[in-house]
Amino acid sequence: MRPSIANNTPSKGMYQRYEYIPLDGFKFELIDIDLTPFWNSDFIDFKHQTKEGGELNKMEHEYNGVTLRIYPSGYATLQGSFHKFHNSGIHNHNQFDSDAFKRALKDFCNYFKVTPQQLKIIQLEYGFNIVPPIASTEIIQGLIEHKRQTFDYITMGGKAEYKQAVHDRYILKIYNKGKQYGLDFEVLRIEHKVRNWTNYRRKGIVTFADFLKCNKRLLLDEIIKSINEVILFDNTIQGIDKYHRYSNPNYWKDLRNKSRQTFGKKRKHLNELSKEDGSNLIEELQSQIIERMNTLQGVTNSNKKRTCILTGADITSQRKDSFLLSHTGLYELLEKNLNEYKRIESIFLSDRWKESTRHEQIKEIAHNIRSRYNYRQRKEQHGQISIFA
Repeated sequence: MRPSIANNTPSKGMYQRYEYIPLDGFKFELIDIDLTPFWNSDFIDFKHQTKEGGELNKMEHEYNGVTLRIYPSGYATLQGSFHKFHNSGIHNHNQFDSDAFKRALKDFCNYFKVTPQQLKIIQLEYGFNIVPPIASTEIIQGLIEHKRQTFDYITMGGKAEYKQAVHDRYILKIYNKGKQYGLDFEVLRIEHKVRNWTNYRRKGIVTFADFLKCNKRLLLDEIIKSINEVILFDNTIQGIDKYHRYSNPNYWKDLRNKSRQTFGKKRKHLNELSKEDGSNLIEELQSQIIERMNTLQGVTNSNKKRTCILTGADITSQRKDSFLLSHTGLYELLEKNLNEYKRIESIFLSDRWKESTRHEQIKEIAHNIRSRYNYRQRKEQHGQISIFA
């Protein structure tokens, strides 16, 4: 017997192997490579940059958001974003699954005449575009600190906003991707920018070929751990005025300096308040990341198409144990099959929500789908005829 409400919460067990994790920014050093083909290429047009006095500093070529730099010493780098490269250098706000990455990597290697074995990893960014449980702006505003580092708030001309906690080895970034690209639906990006790759080299991951072969669970565990270490103020907690001190970064700094034990208790209390009387932000963000990681492995590791038992919409990309169209599925329809999304919207969204934000509309549609399913289940349990309308 199915549960009365679709359960899309990922399993706590993450002990399977992960072949793929969404990548974004990178910096590679070119190794064991003859640079002669670059000089003789018909399609690479270098821009020369010189130092004061006319001495050559470096030569650059940019294509689809990726920049090739060659220095007089013979040192050469490739720097850019796989995700943007796949989208012709324009954006990285859509989902970037394993098939899309494979196509991007093939085109990348063909264009720059390199192999993964020739790419020594200097820096690498990985992260997830997810559907936030509340508005992205509220989550970003609630970010206080991560492992003693206060989150820095950064805006980019009013078009984007994000916070980052800067550490020696990596940077934890959380973006409002929807605002950055002027989308009418919510996209929150959570990202690790690893700027010192030394620890991974010790694990044998030196070149990009090594990375492609490794179990990406290592990186998933790290980003999940980072979310768990964040102090995040949940503004949706009922009776929040009593706990407004928790939103003050100085309050947490003072606590940490006075007593680690008291600091730990207060942090646990904040998370419990969010879980019991708010939006359960920490666990929701972790669950969304795990769900996204699972679905991005390649159609949930299955080629069998699955459909929502109520709407008939394709939910193959949702978790294997889901059977109703969820927030994740609705956002995917909005992005990839607008006609199908409009069909679902016409059935499950009343006129009173027509002027609401897209995020609010999708929450309401998903709620109404679950409610309609539960209503049908109750009718069936009482021997009454079930009607889908």
